[in-house]
Amino acid sequence: MTLMVLFLLAALWAVYLASWFRGRSERSVNSISSFNKHLSVLERTSPARRGLPAVQTHTSRATVTPLYGPAPVVGRRPGTMTVSEARRRRRDVLFVLGGAALVTLLLAVVAGGIFVWMQVLADVLLLTYAGLLVRTQQLAAERRTKVRYLASPVGMAAEPAYYLPRSASAN
Repeated sequence: MTLMVLFLLAALWAVYLASWFRGRSERSVNSISSFNKHLSVLERTSPARRGLPAVQTHTSRATVTPLYGPAPVVGRRPGTMTVSEARRRRRDVLFVLGGAALVTLLLAVVAGGIFVWMQVLADVLLLTYAGLLVRTQQLAAERRTKVRYLASPVGMAAEPAYYLPRSASAN
């Protein structure tokens, strides 16, 4: 029984450390740029006027570097993901569910009991998620085949559909 508990703890720590190391390699370790990024987020949420820093800082240097981050991408709402970010997140979730199914399978073989039910739950979650991924891919493929963009007429100047009448009070 203690061997099983130790094995379970070791497996959980291995999964946690693997995800932690992978996350560390993807992130920047530059603390100054990270601080500036966090500060710019705080400045954007302040009630101060737009474009001006909320707090005036005094530095001994002749030039002051702005603490604002890069300009937001036009046409992209905050909190939305790019296609590559969504694909990476889906892959990570799939790997975590697959790892959980594998670990619970090993525990069900070694210990049995409640781990069999945990194995069944992990399998159901994995198969459900895989089914949702397949359905999402099928919908995207169907959308690509059905949606056709109309070409703009070449050589024709775009004319307004109507002219707004001027009122007598507009003069």
